[in-house]
Amino acid sequence: MDFHWTYAVALKREEDGSVGAYAAAMPDAVAFGADEAEALAEMVQALDAAVRGRIQFGMDLEPPPAAVAAAEALHRITLAPALAAKATIYVLWRNSGLSKVALAKLLDVDEREARRVLDPDHPTGLDRLAAAAVVFGHRLTVGAVPA
Repeated sequence: MDFHWTYAVALKREEDGSVGAYAAAMPDAVAFGADEAEALAEMVQALDAAVRGRIQFGMDLEPPPAAVAAAEALHRITLAPALAAKATIYVLWRNSGLSKVALAKLLDVDEREARRVLDPDHPTGLDRLAAAAVVFGHRLTVGAVPA
């Protein structure tokens, strides 16, 4: 499974004149603004909150489908790098079926540190996140795209 945390966002003019932003791959995130730019800016925050919430409450989370994010008619919003890395490790951990205690043993850390690795609000270094990805048979990578 590839992890590209870029969401396709559709904009819609609402009856009240505002602009709504919607991501089919993350229906928890909905945002509104006076214009398209404001709606997209609000959607960045809504997607961040939705992904963090799913992780914090132990809910299902999947990366958005890459093919949909590439659609030209839609706007694209990518998660901040730190949250994207945490979301990736969270999904790998959930899919593994391991307990946090088992994850801690594989990472050779105590259980508190394993919980921190999975906590979207705890800053975790890239080296620790990369080590966690390896535990699940993946390699964490970093890339850049034109702004």
